[in-house]
Amino acid sequence: MYSIGIDSGSRMTKLCLFDLINKKFVDYLQEETKYNHEEQFDLIVEKILKHNHIEKHLLKSVVCTGYGRKNYSKATKYVSEIICHAKGVFTQNSNIKTVIDIGGQDSKIILLSKNGKVYDFLMNDKCAAGTGRFLEKVAQFFDISMNQLADIPIKTDNHIEISSTCVVFAESEIIGLLSSGEKKENIISAVYNSIIHRIISMNGAIGIDYPIAFVGGVAKIQGMVMAMNHILESDVFVPDFPEYTGAMGAAVIETGD
Repeated sequence: MYSIGIDSGSRMTKLCLFDLINKKFVDYLQEETKYNHEEQFDLIVEKILKHNHIEKHLLKSVVCTGYGRKNYSKATKYVSEIICHAKGVFTQNSNIKTVIDIGGQDSKIILLSKNGKVYDFLMNDKCAAGTGRFLEKVAQFFDISMNQLADIPIKTDNHIEISSTCVVFAESEIIGLLSSGEKKENIISAVYNSIIHRIISMNGAIGIDYPIAFVGGVAKIQGMVMAMNHILESDVFVPDFPEYTGAMGAAVIETGD
């Protein structure tokens, strides 16, 4: 028997297949979120089952989370992404006390109790300066892909700061830095630091406890991980598939583990 977790984000939809008998994650699938959620979810569920040679009657549950979680009528359950990210991280590292999730259009700080339950959280979904959208804008500005951005070696031979908390004003700062002859690597490093500082500034109301997990698609960018380690003065835990933690948590939410 199997379960599927679907994390329907505003930009990307992630799906995770979990083997309920052997208690292991089997496969993952990701694609851009489309307008017709019902049709898209039907197709990706069918696709991952077919890819793994699994008959549909062996699928016990489909749990949806994320921005579009309630847009799939065939789901067996709808669960908050806060709970699912916590569950997804806890299944991989039960020592984690804080989860920092940076997604395409929002960011979250989630505090976990000893048993992995959520006891407090904060979310920023009002400003792009602390999200992956800011990095996409930077990549577009330099006319490179997100993968190319992630591959740029981070250098800090000339420490600079981007002080603006608004993406529009930050772009003006970047233009000014380029005009003054600043290196691209230093500017991108400053962007990483700016995003992390923006996220950490959210913690005033709830604080941050260690150890910390860093998840979301942005956690795949090594420069962002390095910036977070430096600013938090701690090595954060990054799961093997950080963009899938929400879908993973949804897939195992009904196992009771």
